[in-house]
Amino acid sequence: MSAEPAGGAGSGAAPPTLVDADRAPRALRVATVLLLGWLAIAGAWNHDLWTYDEPREAEMARSMWHSGTYAYPVLGERPFLEKPPLFSLSVAAAFSLTGKSVAAGRVVAALWASLALLAVAWFARRHLGLRAGLVAALVLATCWRYYAVAHTMFLDAALLGSTAWALVLGHTAARERRRALAVLAGLALGVAFLAKGLVGLGLVGTILALDVAWRRDREGAKTLLHPLALAGFVAPVVAYSIVLYRAGEPNGLAFLKEMFWDNQIGRFFRGYASKRAPWYLYFKIWPDMTAPWTFFSVVALWQAWKTSCSRDIQDASKRDLERFLLLWAVVPILLLTLSQGKGRSYLGPVVPAYALLIARWWKTDVSTGRLPAWGYVLLGVLAFGGAIGVLGFVAWRVAFLGLSWPHAADSLEVLGALVAAGAALALVALPAERRRSSESGALLAGLIAVGAYFVFSSAPVANQFERTRSYRPLAEDAWMRAGERRLLLFHCNDSWSGTFAFYADRSTPEFSEAWDPHGERLLAVLGPASKDVVFAPLGAIRKIDGASRGDLVIEWTGVRECERQDGDDPFKKFAMFRRRKPDEPPRDPVPERAP
Repeated sequence: MSAEPAGGAGSGAAPPTLVDADRAPRALRVATVLLLGWLAIAGAWNHDLWTYDEPREAEMARSMWHSGTYAYPVLGERPFLEKPPLFSLSVAAAFSLTGKSVAAGRVVAALWASLALLAVAWFARRHLGLRAGLVAALVLATCWRYYAVAHTMFLDAALLGSTAWALVLGHTAARERRRALAVLAGLALGVAFLAKGLVGLGLVGTILALDVAWRRDREGAKTLLHPLALAGFVAPVVAYSIVLYRAGEPNGLAFLKEMFWDNQIGRFFRGYASKRAPWYLYFKIWPDMTAPWTFFSVVALWQAWKTSCSRDIQDASKRDLERFLLLWAVVPILLLTLSQGKGRSYLGPVVPAYALLIARWWKTDVSTGRLPAWGYVLLGVLAFGGAIGVLGFVAWRVAFLGLSWPHAADSLEVLGALVAAGAALALVALPAERRRSSESGALLAGLIAVGAYFVFSSAPVANQFERTRSYRPLAEDAWMRAGERRLLLFHCNDSWSGTFAFYADRSTPEFSEAWDPHGERLLAVLGPASKDVVFAPLGAIRKIDGASRGDLVIEWTGVRECERQDGDDPFKKFAMFRRRKPDEPPRDPVPERAP
């Protein structure tokens, strides 16, 4: 490994494009790329839409594809203005090529998320070398939060890929004074905005601002704020705002307010239209974010902190990189904690920083032989322990899901072989190559996580999740009962609203808590019994005024098994009701139950 370049942070000296001249074996590079590609699409085609987010995203893309209205998506026959429509547009484009396809939508999400893999590999290669780039990409691909985002038809995949490129390009542009890279960073930030609004601008802008302030790098700040770079961000945002305003006329201003003020500013400060979550949510789920690399994340964070606080001028450039990665890894978590609207998937843009921190620690401490002999033994023990832990976790999940033993045995047999191979190779590779390069050892250790994720994405396991995370059977039963009648949804949520419309290729007007709190509009549009039926959670009928309920009749009830949460009953009851016929006596349908 060649020496780090001299000079303090903010000196303006451009770092070399490749710190490590060693090249990884061709077979290792090809195998890693193939493995990442295989991992990216594993499980994309073996299950239907899963709650909570996929049904909504799939239906919005389907409605765009069918209607040809691309300025904003529609859900429940109303404009859905929570986020800009870039991700929905990309899925709609896939539907135009493949038809309505759940797998196609998930492949689009995987492609968006794979942009983060490319960004991490490119950035690590410039600063650490090619092998470290492979390590960083494989670590990122097997972090659980990244894996979950990349395998879900959800707009956070687009946010993850675009913010990763905005940050690595912004970091490089500020240090190398390269306006072209600053323009590309601005464009990537514009894409992040079109994917999820102001959250991308807030995260990327705060990290880069703190980075140049920490280094007191005025020239770097000028590069990032060059008019062309600003235009790269502003132009697509302004263009979309004009399109949205014109598409919403005569309510264009109301559309802009709903999109940018209520759903962006309002979510941060007031939790507008967000699920309730405790303030400590992100600290609670932090270990889950980088699992199974959590232990290495802790070590890498500690080493980065020690290095960033070092006063040794010889490590100036090293300290600079560590500080930037620390900002990327910590600041978004603090910002998101301050937001009143929270979600587990929101941590996606943070995960690439931990992959880079782990690759940096591996390169500077493990592969250079700086660890004592007992340190390598400990790493081997942890690798073996991690293998046993992953094996036990998947075995427990399979047992918890009630998987039949023949299928469970097949799945665990495959996993056991991969885990045993990964653990054995890691134990051998770590001590054997410590004086040269142990990134290959990290790649081999990564097989532990890869094996677990492949099994987690396998058809037998997916079939068990299907029971509690798919609304398709319920939707198909309801449409069969509805026949040619119009199906309305009362007090629904975005998840099953999207499912009912997506699978039937028919609109399903919805009457939610905010839209119709007392069932007044619902009863106003509910036609004769032969024309309309309404689907709702059984208890939601109580929300309709007691006197009006006498005009309703329950026609059919259904039960769906759901994921158990906080001791709740995992079986949810639903009802299909209609307006009573003239010859039917009025009665309150609330006491009625399924046979």
